Amino acid sequence: MVIPWKYVKGFILGSIILMITAAGCTHNKTTDIHVSAAASLTQVIDEMVKHYTKSHTDVKINLNYAGTNTLKMQVEEGADVDLFLSANFKYYDELNQKGFIQEGEAFAKNKLCVIKHKDNQTIHTIEDLTQPDLKIIIGNKDVPIGKYTLEVLNKLDEKYGPDFSEKVLENVVSQETNVKRIVTKINLNEGDAGFVYMTDMTDAVRANVEHFEIEDQYNVLSHYYAGIIKKDTIKDETERFYQFILSKEGQDILKQYGFIMDEKE
Repeated sequence: MVIPWKYVKGFILGSIILMITAAGCTHNKTTDIHVSAAASLTQVIDEMVKHYTKSHTDVKINLNYAGTNTLKMQVEEGADVDLFLSANFKYYDELNQKGFIQEGEAFAKNKLCVIKHKDNQTIHTIEDLTQPDLKIIIGNKDVPIGKYTLEVLNKLDEKYGPDFSEKVLENVVSQETNVKRIVTKINLNEGDAGFVYMTDMTDAVRANVEHFEIEDQYNVLSHYYAGIIKKDTIKDETERFYQFILSKEGQDILKQYGFIMDEKE
């Protein structure tokens, strides 16, 4: 039986269309990567992702923000994470030592400051934090901001007297699980003062909140670390975004948001 040419031509044309469609679907396929980042990185990582995905349309970056200790536990419990961004060395190193992440790198630094609501007329200096009946908010001892706060308070004993830190801690009414909760409560005037990172003083926060800088000799320099989660197959897209954070382009974005980093040639 001879098949009419018009049917053969239709079959060939249909096959070509199917191949083109299939090729297009393959080309447009997106890869999901999951990034767990310390809460203090929220604004800057949001900006990085926005910037990065403009030129990398084939990747979707899913973000999970929380206190670093919470993120660490999630990784240990098997959460779907590709990249871990820690607000301190301790939790990054623990995951590295346990074999959960590859050897990574520090990518930014930060400092602490004291914040208060603009309507608060009781606190005019850091020394005023010892006044009785104040409501001071800090991070709990298991999150980096909480650990750093205790270090700073101990250092400030040298300036304000040996009982300064003790008196301040007597005024603590809440210990939060991440730094953003401290910022939110002071922004809502639910506390008199709090210890946060300098980078938390965004334009939006400054509308209602003032800050007191802590002198370098009494401050701490917090280090942020990035590490790729070990898996049987590590996505190329994870490595590319990791390298973007470390690149000059990524570092410039970090600088715009007030983070400190070593100058790279």
